[in-house]
Amino acid sequence: MLGATGRTGRCVLEWALDARHDVVALARNPDKVVARSPKLSVVRGTPESVRDVLLGIGGCDAVLSTLNNNRASDLPWARPVSPPMLMTRSIGNAVAAMHASGARRIVVLSALGVGDSFAQAPAITR
Repeated sequence: MLGATGRTGRCVLEWALDARHDVVALARNPDKVVARSPKLSVVRGTPESVRDVLLGIGGCDAVLSTLNNNRASDLPWARPVSPPMLMTRSIGNAVAAMHASGARRIVVLSALGVGDSFAQAPAITR
């Protein structure tokens, strides 16, 4: 799982563990993964490294991403704090790691304004 330490990621991680799924969470800072379960493994790494992603998804059936481009606050015009192109590189790395490991499923949480929906997003969101 990519994004397990974020607000949405924490909820999705808890749901997956409550559903008795085995989960491997890739986290830059493993101490930020608050969930505890014998069904949870945490791997230190960044989704910006295909090597780290491969370590995190080796042996997994699927990849789940709840990554987000973070800002200094929740305001849509707040200063971005995530590295430029974080989502593009991270999902690209996940797909490359999936090809190498044999994983065949990916679920990516996204939002209005991403990809083809950019033109439909309100101007303030763009």
